[in-house]
Amino acid sequence: MASTLLLFLISSMWVALSFPLMPAAAADEQGGEHCQPVRCGNVSVRFPFGRVPEDAAVQNSCGKTGFQVRCRDNTPYLGYYQTEFFKEILNIFYDNASLLIAEIDKAHGFNLSNPKGCHSPKDNTSSGLGPQFSISPVNHKLIVYNCTKPLPPGGGLVETMCRHNTYVRVAAERSDDGYGSYFLDRCMATVVPVLGWSVKANAINYEQLIRGGFLVTWQSPPSGNLYFTYPC
Repeated sequence: MASTLLLFLISSMWVALSFPLMPAAAADEQGGEHCQPVRCGNVSVRFPFGRVPEDAAVQNSCGKTGFQVRCRDNTPYLGYYQTEFFKEILNIFYDNASLLIAEIDKAHGFNLSNPKGCHSPKDNTSSGLGPQFSISPVNHKLIVYNCTKPLPPGGGLVETMCRHNTYVRVAAERSDDGYGSYFLDRCMATVVPVLGWSVKANAINYEQLIRGGFLVTWQSPPSGNLYFTYPC
């Protein structure tokens, strides 16, 4: 009886040891595996982000869900689907869980030679971001107006190159969150966040402000350094 029990225990141990061991650090408790760090242009892509191969038909297994990055022409873009080449990643700050994004479709709209016609943005940035990201309060707010009538000069308004009663202005205060303060009669207002660290946050610089991008944050583990001072 004793010899039978010993043989059973030895067999069980052999079966257990024959299975491959999964690396302890392979999966993150918040979802997704740690990819090997890669570069796309001047940006380092590493966890929680994961680079999606160009020929990927399904979501890659590494990186957290919603943190997929596509590299096209050596330029990183946030998003999984191949059609999402709009939110260009200018930089990722891993130490304080934030990244700098430029909405190139909004910037390219202000172009007199645009085959789709010169046009100003009409969709708010927040509607195109996933729930895992938040627009940082350190950004300025560039207000874009599409109006049905000409507006009188003044009040910080600048007419865009598209004309056709389209204007921009920079909100007076970063903490000014009340949509009512942006309201103008017979105008549709669109809020575009801009960081404004490369040029002065003045409405006359609206194209450069949009191309310069805006800051977005994500939730970081408590051990991370969440404090960083950004240029204004």
